[in-house]
Amino acid sequence: MKTSSTILNAKEIELLYEINQQNIPELGSLDSAAHLQSLMKISLKTIILKDENKIIGFCLLFNEGSSYNSPNYKYFNNKYEKFIYVDRVVVASDFTGRGGGKLMYQDVFNFVKKNKLTICCEVNEIPFNEVSLKFHKKLGFIKVDEKVYAKKKVAFLEKPPIKS
Repeated sequence: MKTSSTILNAKEIELLYEINQQNIPELGSLDSAAHLQSLMKISLKTIILKDENKIIGFCLLFNEGSSYNSPNYKYFNNKYEKFIYVDRVVVASDFTGRGGGKLMYQDVFNFVKKNKLTICCEVNEIPFNEVSLKFHKKLGFIKVDEKVYAKKKVAFLEKPPIKS
C-alpha cells in the first residue's frame, strides 16, 4: 500500500464516494460524489490510499480558516489559531485492518511535523466506533471534549504537536 495526493478524475471521485458511503455510520453520509469533490476542493490536502494502482481509501485535511461547514471542524477552528483537522479517514472494507489508516496518518504526521501543529479530529461515540477510538488512542490522540447531537455523540480528539 502507498499514499498519494494525485488529482483524481470523476470516476475515481465516484469510487471514493462509494467507499465513504460503505462506511456509514462510522462516517457521516455525503449527498453525492459532487459533494465529496467540493470538500476535496476546499481541503488543504487529500490523501489517497492505493493498493498497487487500486484506490482503496482516503482522508481529507483542513486547516484553520477553511470554509468547511462542519460543526465538528468549527469546534477546532474556534479553539486554535493554527491546526490540522483530519476528516474521513476511510479504507475500503476489503482492506481494513491492514495498516492503511496508519499509513495515511503517517502522511499527516510528516505534513505537520515541520509546522508543529496540533492534529484534531472527531470520532463517533454514539453510534459507538470502538475501532476508531482505539486506533486514535494508539496513535497518541487524547479526548479533549465531546458533543451530543440529535442522533449521535462525538468525541473531540487531539494529538499534540510532533517534536522534530
